[in-house]
Amino acid sequence: MALVPPALGQAEPPIRPVQAGASFVVMDQARDQCDRRDGPDTPAVAFRNARGDIVLFASSYRNVPLAGPSLARMRKVCGAGFAAAGNPEPDLLDDRTWIDGVYTEDGITITALGSASYIPHRHGRSCAAGPARTDCWLNGIVGLKSTDGGMSFSYLSPPPNHLVLPPDDRFSDQVRVPRGYVWTTNLVLKDGWLNTLVRVRTHNGVSKTCLMRVSPKSAYSWEYWNGRGFADIRDGGKNRCAPIGGRGNFPARGLSFLPEQNLWLAVYDSRKPGDPPGRGVFFRVSRDLVEWSEPAMMLWVPLAKSRSTRGQSFLMGYPSVIDETSRDRNFGQIGKSFHLLHMEGYTDENGATFRKLMATPFRLAP
Repeated sequence: MALVPPALGQAEPPIRPVQAGASFVVMDQARDQCDRRDGPDTPAVAFRNARGDIVLFASSYRNVPLAGPSLARMRKVCGAGFAAAGNPEPDLLDDRTWIDGVYTEDGITITALGSASYIPHRHGRSCAAGPARTDCWLNGIVGLKSTDGGMSFSYLSPPPNHLVLPPDDRFSDQVRVPRGYVWTTNLVLKDGWLNTLVRVRTHNGVSKTCLMRVSPKSAYSWEYWNGRGFADIRDGGKNRCAPIGGRGNFPARGLSFLPEQNLWLAVYDSRKPGDPPGRGVFFRVSRDLVEWSEPAMMLWVPLAKSRSTRGQSFLMGYPSVIDETSRDRNFGQIGKSFHLLHMEGYTDENGATFRKLMATPFRLAP
């Protein structure tokens, strides 16, 4: 498989992530949860607070942080975090929110992006277009702010003005397909902009990944890549963003910049065929965030049923990359070694889910 296409200017892969040690548990839902809904349900994003500790979010819609001096010594901070109001009014998008990206300059004041969703099923409201639990799903991206080092967050503005990337259309129980801005990767500062890859679902059910950037000075100052250049989203662009990644599906979940190689690295999870079947973490690289290499596997996790899971379904996903030695307070940059974080877990015969946040050390080989 050719990792780097001609657009990257090299015939050989410029980097090769190699596992450099055993995986370890950062958070075990069965052991560390603050309540039964508290488990890893998003890719891990982190920053270093003013005391020098890592504050990490990889939570459910309760958004309870972990904090500690290193990934191997993290503890849940029960009673802290952020939860949306569970509002049944769909167009407010104040039902459930998951923190996707964080940015801070001092470790005290933190700006965050959250993926907000409304599903009528959760409120006993019908979806005339379809009976499935996720039919009529509406999504948008909200802006959050903390002034206490990430221990608590509030909206930048009251709903619905908290939406920094609102869906193009209002809620309708006649539209079955999920739509709107579903999630963002973490935020990475470069050339004066916070860059992120945004997953977008259009009204006709098409999913795409778009390159967007926002000013560090205002979470409302968004620009999107339209295939030729960046355009101001306030000029009516929104879902007109051009998909990046070329052929195939590219649901990027984690984004990092490698300054020594002048490369961008994106990770995502996808199924891998085989016997036994598995689910893998794949990576792609880019020089400009627009043209991306072909995918290559970074980590494979078998999905074979085993006695330890009592024959029930195995879960894996939500990858991201963190270099805990990075000088970047927001861990957007990585060096020659880093950790790949992802969720593993299973669902038992009663439908209860048990998850762990795992970290696997990697190093870059030529």
